[in-house]
Amino acid sequence: MYKFTFDIATSVIEVADELQYKLFPNPASEYITISKPSEGFEPSEGSDVKIFNMLGECVMTAPTAHPSTGSGSDNLRIDISHLPRGVYYIRIGSRSKMFVKM
Repeated sequence: MYKFTFDIATSVIEVADELQYKLFPNPASEYITISKPSEGFEPSEGSDVKIFNMLGECVMTAPTAHPSTGSGSDNLRIDISHLPRGVYYIRIGSRSKMFVKM
């Protein structure tokens, strides 16, 4: 029987996870916060945040750019209080994540 180790694959997965944005809280009720990674996130890739319902309909669009405040924050807070309860997908460029609205 052969034994394979996947140390290299694990490292690649860890690096890929570091380049992903984080979405919290999940589930959410009033707002979601997107924490962008410090590296590997191209502005051309994420000019808008799009939120889709389970039917694939775009129900909300928000710019990722903050007004120039000089705060240097990598977090973007989006008000989702108007959305009905359900499962949604948020997309920035080619990256997407699922979240639940309570």
